[in-house]
Amino acid sequence: MILRIFLFVFLLIIVLFVLSAITIRRLLHQLGLDKILDLLKGKTDPRQYQQGASKQTAQHRRQTQTPSGDTIIDQRTPEEANQKIFNKNEGEYVEFEEENF
Repeated sequence: MILRIFLFVFLLIIVLFVLSAITIRRLLHQLGLDKILDLLKGKTDPRQYQQGASKQTAQHRRQTQTPSGDTIIDQRTPEEANQKIFNKNEGEYVEFEEENF
């Protein structure tokens, strides 16, 4: 009976340790510290993160003011901003004539 209790407590300690390790790993990943740890361990190339940092600083930002005073900030790249919404074969042509009143 006592052996079963010790076995249960031992398994409970192992489960708690594993859950704690998973939680700490997720926290490190969310904070970006896993990249630093990988660099310290020599698992990744430091130039990879330098290139990523230069891409982030090269963001495009357009800011316009509406007549009502609202500010619109567009952080898309020019490629994303100029992307076509419809294909050439989509939509239809409609003849429009103005009516005189």
